[in-house]
Amino acid sequence: MSSRELRAAFTVVIVNLVLFIAVSALAIFQTAHHHWIFPIFAVLIALQWAATCTINNTLEKFDSAMARSSLISALLFLLIMGVIRHATILACFDRCAFKLAAASAFAAPVFWAQGRFGGGCWWGQLRSNLAAMGAATWALYLALTGLHLGSWIIDIIFAIVALLFWLGRTRADFLVVALGIAAGILIRESASEIARIGLGVVWGAVIPLAAVERIQAWLDSRPRASVPPPRPARVFAFTAVLAGLLFYIVGPVFLMTDRAERQIRLAKLAPAFPIKDPKMLSPLAARLRGHVIMLAQTIGERDAFSPKAQVLARDYVYAQFAEADYKPKKIPYGAEGLPSIKNGFQFDNVEAVLPAAPADQNGVWIVGAHYDSAPGTSGADDNASAVAVLIEAARLMKARRPARDIRFVAFGTEEPPSFGTRNMGSSHYAHAMRDNGVKVHAMISLEMLG
Repeated sequence: MSSRELRAAFTVVIVNLVLFIAVSALAIFQTAHHHWIFPIFAVLIALQWAATCTINNTLEKFDSAMARSSLISALLFLLIMGVIRHATILACFDRCAFKLAAASAFAAPVFWAQGRFGGGCWWGQLRSNLAAMGAATWALYLALTGLHLGSWIIDIIFAIVALLFWLGRTRADFLVVALGIAAGILIRESASEIARIGLGVVWGAVIPLAAVERIQAWLDSRPRASVPPPRPARVFAFTAVLAGLLFYIVGPVFLMTDRAERQIRLAKLAPAFPIKDPKMLSPLAARLRGHVIMLAQTIGERDAFSPKAQVLARDYVYAQFAEADYKPKKIPYGAEGLPSIKNGFQFDNVEAVLPAAPADQNGVWIVGAHYDSAPGTSGADDNASAVAVLIEAARLMKARRPARDIRFVAFGTEEPPSFGTRNMGSSHYAHAMRDNGVKVHAMISLEMLG
């Protein structure tokens, strides 16, 4: 580096250090949520970059292009740090996802402007465009997650986005983004946090910094066959097939939330009752039947739109655990974004613990079932039948002393509209165990046992 470039880099470091000290000294920042740090500094660095473009007269003592490149690199670093910490950001219930989404959305046009108008030094148009696409994509993902959309809905949206980028695959930036989204969809549900972080770093730093120009050179060296213009008939056929697939995927989702239509279809599938004379049932079968009748018939529909019914179901499960000589506890949680929460309603998981003898710290067993029902249904099979088994399994196991603690847990808010989101009771319970350092040896999920 020349002495001029060194002075530019040194000046940028000093300016950022002063800003860091100034912001950190603010009382509002000291009391703010710790996840604010990345958005604050991303916005500050982006504003500094804009200043270097508009007030060039103040930068005559050093290379303004070098200053812009240094600031852009620092901005990319902060966004990558946000990706690395995305697990804690998404687990945060203080709307942290929206904070980093706003910073990423602000950074995207800065990256784009750097490629279009800035130029100079190391940040060329290709790298700047790729960084802009990555920031915009990351902002969209965080915003959709912050809206508590189901993971499968986010996958569908990003699959469409990936297909759009794939249309421009003759350019390295479009190709890298399309493949990165596809890889993200495949690996997002991985149980390995290291794998998700590694993917974010590779697609957010390694490829843009080291490989994108080589990828573009490889694409330019490939022979390109002349592609005839698409025929209207083929375009229509492709659109019709895509629309059909989309309707096939999304149709059942609307059925889950359309109570009237769902009740009509379920009524056609319902068998005649009673299938077997209740007087002929064994004592255990009669108890199981009694739990199902209480939950599905007496209490009835108990979805997130019916919080009072969920309270009745919760209290019934709690009472049954207590009757079996357990000391159950209700574990409250908020479900931000659910309709019932607008009135300040809190949902609960219900837990009963069968302790190990002797006490074992090597992990616990979880036996769980959700006690809510899907909208528009009484939920006899899904999932009163499983809750009945959960209650009776806990009662039958009470006299035993297992090698590990067994936790019998009834979860709330598992069905739509919370299905596939952080609002599920099981998600809250799992996060609490992780935060408390509880090691789970195994989990048995009871579902639709009727």
